[in-house]
Amino acid sequence: MTEAVMAQPLIALLRRFDAFGRIDVLAHADVAAVFRAVPEVDEVVQTDLSAERLALAGRFALSRRIEAQAYDCAFILEEAGTAALVPWLARIPLRIALGASARFGLVNRPVPAGGAAGPEKSIADRFVALAFQAGESLPPGIPAPQLAAPPPLDPALAHRLGIDPARPLVLLCPSSELGPTSEWPARHFASLAAMVAMQWPDSSIGLLGRPRDREVATRIALLCGESLRNWCGQLDLAETLAVLNHAAAVVTSESQYMHLAAALGRPHVAIYGAGDPRAERISSARRSVMWLHLECSPCLDAHCRFGHMNCVTQQTPEQVFAALRKTMRFSATA
Repeated sequence: MTEAVMAQPLIALLRRFDAFGRIDVLAHADVAAVFRAVPEVDEVVQTDLSAERLALAGRFALSRRIEAQAYDCAFILEEAGTAALVPWLARIPLRIALGASARFGLVNRPVPAGGAAGPEKSIADRFVALAFQAGESLPPGIPAPQLAAPPPLDPALAHRLGIDPARPLVLLCPSSELGPTSEWPARHFASLAAMVAMQWPDSSIGLLGRPRDREVATRIALLCGESLRNWCGQLDLAETLAVLNHAAAVVTSESQYMHLAAALGRPHVAIYGAGDPRAERISSARRSVMWLHLECSPCLDAHCRFGHMNCVTQQTPEQVFAALRKTMRFSATA
């Protein structure tokens, strides 16, 4: 999902190059909702299986459908070797992809992974580099990813989740992509939730994440002792975007929810551990980044080689709450 969000600056740049050209996206069902929130996209062609799993017959059928549209160019963002097969079968003349190899002739303009963006740049910059010749510098002013705000929260969804639209919603997202070294501890999330409940009694607090995050979210709710709603694993992506956009503020570990909140322009606090916020193209006046930048970080390791995980454990709930206060869109009450 993170890669889908990071594709938006490339799509926006292509639209800037050709204001009247057609831009369609072939996307897996799991991320199609993200591309539907990209205003520069004309149509999202949804597939039910990834490029790795799509049966050969299905690829041929899909390629015939795509060929009928007579596309001039395909930007292949997925690194899987088979991702370039459908554009090749669809006889799209120009097929551009990251990677030094031509993928057995399926790609006719490979862009080295470092490309114009450089090897240490963000995923978004690497994608943007596909629009330029290898070695060409990226222009200044490439924006951070931006998604169009979804419609107001559907009353039926709000009822199902127990959301009172009149009460400011604070979302806590304990999910992480890297592993334990990028997970803010459950006890810290619980302490933060207790502070929010005490300082802003009119607010409601929800826990948002994937199915595998439900256990840690349950632990947070038990440790907190307050009434927290656990929605981990209960929402599809479109519903997740709607709830995130409704939130007054969001607190996340390093995860896809961090990128979604930023792209939607929501007030949020992003807590970094082993990762490196300098390598992310995320820029928002409504975003606060928590990062200790210890001597051993960023290590990008899933497990702490020293066993202490100070990069996450030493970021206190009090510090995060102070950052949260600055990002909230409603006034704190005593």
